[in-house]
Amino acid sequence: IPSWRLDRDVSYEVLKAKEARDRDEFSKFVMGIHAERLRIPNFFRMLLPLIMVVLSSFSVFWLRPLSTGRFGITFTTILTIVAFNLIILKRLPHVPELTYFEALSGFSFTVLLLVVIHNTAVEYLSGQKREATAQRIDRVARVLFPLCYLLGMYAIAVMFDTFD
Repeated sequence: IPSWRLDRDVSYEVLKAKEARDRDEFSKFVMGIHAERLRIPNFFRMLLPLIMVVLSSFSVFWLRPLSTGRFGITFTTILTIVAFNLIILKRLPHVPELTYFEALSGFSFTVLLLVVIHNTAVEYLSGQKREATAQRIDRVARVLFPLCYLLGMYAIAVMFDTFD
């Protein structure tokens, strides 16, 4: 099966079972197959594009504080991730618990919301004739946002034990 590794060791056993609503025992066949999803294809198909889109949104920190493109880039990025999620989530199996991709996607949305808040603050400061402060905040954001995003991705990877 593409993108899956199946062990040749297959375990099986026949057990005697009984249901609460029935008096008679019956035989139950239990078979175990160890399957492991390969990570590399999923990294290049799902995670790398998501990471690249979010990192590209940080380009707004190099634009002039009153540039009209700041919000355009940020909202285009948000819409791109929404579309990307809709496509990817249709292809993933539906499971009741939070998955690694869903956690990373939610974290990415949160970071983009913070970029919107940042852009709003910079535009407000520029409108108040405090462009030097706005530019200083942008310089800090150029380092802080990518660093926090990478650290957050690492924390999510640790939470989901993806380094085994």
